[in-house]
Amino acid sequence: MTPVPLGPETDDQVLRYGIGFTDVVKRPTRSMSELKAAEFNEGAEVLLKKLLGFQPRLVCFNGISGYNNFLRYTEGVPGKSVPGLQERRIGHAKVFVLPSTSPANARVPLVEIVRWMKELRGMAVDIKEE
Repeated sequence: MTPVPLGPETDDQVLRYGIGFTDVVKRPTRSMSELKAAEFNEGAEVLLKKLLGFQPRLVCFNGISGYNNFLRYTEGVPGKSVPGLQERRIGHAKVFVLPSTSPANARVPLVEIVRWMKELRGMAVDIKEE
């Protein structure tokens, strides 16, 4: 996604490349099952306000469950999403969903996750050139 590799110690530099990171729920957990509905409800509304305020052209959710919960708590719709570009937009932003990169999602092969990330990168490059 960036012209130079960035690791955890340098991920604060992503803003230089027009990339921002955030979470729906702002606390670490071992799995999504530890999160409460109230946390998703509050976090989804905060995230929606941020996205509508900053108006990115592309939004990516790392994990289908996270995006589905975002939809549930912001639009009241049950999410049945699959990885890739979504039909819905957030404001004017295109929405892309990756399979979760969490080790808890080990059932998705790394090669498949990389394929989706390459597709996302291609979309990001195309958007920058628009």
